[in-house]
Amino acid sequence: MPPFRLLIIYLLFSTTLLFGQSQSVLQKATSDAYIITRMADKFHVKPKIVNEEFSNEVYKAILKRVDDSRLLLTQEDLNKLEPFRYSLHKEILGKKSGFLQLIINIYTERLQQADTMAENILKLPFKYSIAEKYTVNEDSTHPLNVAAMRLKLYKKLKYTVVSNVVLVVKDCKDPVKQKKLIDSADILFRKKTLNAFRLTIQKEQQSPGGIAQLICNDYCKSIAAIYDPHSAYMTITDRENFESQIGKKNMVFGFNLEEDEDGNISINNLQPGSAAFKSGLLNKGDKIIAIQWEGAKPIDVSKASAAEIGDILEQHNHAKATLTIVKQDGTKRQVELAKQKETEDVEDNKVKSYLLKGDKTIGYISLPSFYEDWEDKVSINGCANDVAKEILKLKKENIDGLVLDLRYNGGGSVNEAVDLAGIFIDAGPIAQIKTREAKPFTLKDMNRGTIFDGPISILVNGFSASASELLAGALQDYNRALIVGSPTYGKATGQRILPLDTTIDLNK
Repeated sequence: MPPFRLLIIYLLFSTTLLFGQSQSVLQKATSDAYIITRMADKFHVKPKIVNEEFSNEVYKAILKRVDDSRLLLTQEDLNKLEPFRYSLHKEILGKKSGFLQLIINIYTERLQQADTMAENILKLPFKYSIAEKYTVNEDSTHPLNVAAMRLKLYKKLKYTVVSNVVLVVKDCKDPVKQKKLIDSADILFRKKTLNAFRLTIQKEQQSPGGIAQLICNDYCKSIAAIYDPHSAYMTITDRENFESQIGKKNMVFGFNLEEDEDGNISINNLQPGSAAFKSGLLNKGDKIIAIQWEGAKPIDVSKASAAEIGDILEQHNHAKATLTIVKQDGTKRQVELAKQKETEDVEDNKVKSYLLKGDKTIGYISLPSFYEDWEDKVSINGCANDVAKEILKLKKENIDGLVLDLRYNGGGSVNEAVDLAGIFIDAGPIAQIKTREAKPFTLKDMNRGTIFDGPISILVNGFSASASELLAGALQDYNRALIVGSPTYGKATGQRILPLDTTIDLNK
């Protein structure tokens, strides 16, 4: 088996950061940035020297995170940041905040300017008779200055509007009708484009903790990612969302949204027992027009899509949110909610089994992730036990073989993968793990006997990763399964979630 490598680091920070606390945010970020490098030096299988080369990699990484579209930061801004390119290691090791303070100030100013620019650009009709070009070089480089930033934003916004207008008028051959269609579509899509752009700006400005916290998180995430593609720095929300993917219950408000044919977004249903349900103030058909995290300004979502609203609601798991809603009778109401753990299991993330009948009777089991039982360390509700239950049901139907579907399964708990392999083999080694220690150690199935000893096919694709690859590889090595599909993701590393603490003992 390929070696498994380290390290997911997360930060537990206070759930509410008010405007005046930006200095404490900077102090916390600089401290955490330093601790990340110390953690990596102590625990990572391939630690790096924190030097000029390291600085350059972090510098490039944070610029990509902050302004991946290369629209907001100008070349003049980069000239101000450039002195830090090869000296960030001194900022990190010295717990200094000069770079962070500078990029926060620049980014805050550019966001405000972009908001004003977009409003001015989109309040007037575009001239479709003018031939204009938007080149690959323009798209892939930072604008020279603020004037060039406005020109680039103008071209990007016009391209978005034109792309939608073309779809409306492409089948119209009558020049007079086409002109009317263009005029009406131009008005419609300028409004939609402005709403979408301003919502993006608002999400940045009103994100939990504000722009300072947003940039500080990007800074620490950039540092952690330098060590390898799967090392990561997690906020408490990131960590909880990650854990929910492998079995722990989500933090949710407890309602779903739906979008009708006209693009109107409303609440579809309330989850029994959830915060939304228990409030008694929300009903099916209510429309959300604004979201306000505590300590922040409201975010206007009256023109947002269901996906955009959902993205905003997922920004924080612990801060309270005040939702401004419009009832079906037209009245407005404000509802304050705090997320709670899901009261029901989400069936989409659980094991499912079916019978495939033909010349032979074949059992089919779909496993979306290698989730584990976070509430009970005995793991009776982990995926291995759930698969075993489904196999016992299928065996009552006298199945001749089994198909285990791991397509789009990105992995999860290694322990569950080992236990699942043990269902199909008598006993023995499953995987070998190589840490920074000289001697690797072996994960074994210690339980004699099998639950199913018939023919097995495992379905995989390019999204089958990590624990999926471990299981498929182990059963292939034991000649217990035929692997069917396309090449898997190829993830040869494993992670552990560690608190940001250099004194921890990995053996406990």
